[in-house]
Amino acid sequence: MDGFHTACTFMAVLGKCFGDAGLSDVVVESGIVGPSSISGALEGRHYNRGLRMHMVMQEALLQMQWAQFALWVVEQPEFKEEDQIVTALRELRECFTEQRISELLALPEFRQLSELYLDFCRTDRGPMAAYRYGRSPQNVCQGYT
Repeated sequence: MDGFHTACTFMAVLGKCFGDAGLSDVVVESGIVGPSSISGALEGRHYNRGLRMHMVMQEALLQMQWAQFALWVVEQPEFKEEDQIVTALRELRECFTEQRISELLALPEFRQLSELYLDFCRTDRGPMAAYRYGRSPQNVCQGYT
């Protein structure tokens, strides 16, 4: 199989796992994919629509995860309200620009922040944690096969 067919198969697997879990409802209601095209996008038959759907959903979920991480960092005892990294995260949430991201990447505490973010992503935080990055597909897709 070439790359195109592999990508279509991968999109079909994602569609099978998450289609009935609310993905189809979210993308139709948001207008990303039309109601008549959703089955083809989820099954990997409409490549362009499916790819756009998965890219938009990934971006939306990562933005929500990043926002929760920024709130969680403020609650951690090793970071104080006046720390440069906490201030940078708060400002980044308010004004998401390339310059602000570059300033955040230049901070010496960035390595510590990235490790903290990975720990945040790996930690169970409620019933939706199964859908987070780092989970095995068997656990996520259980019951949808």
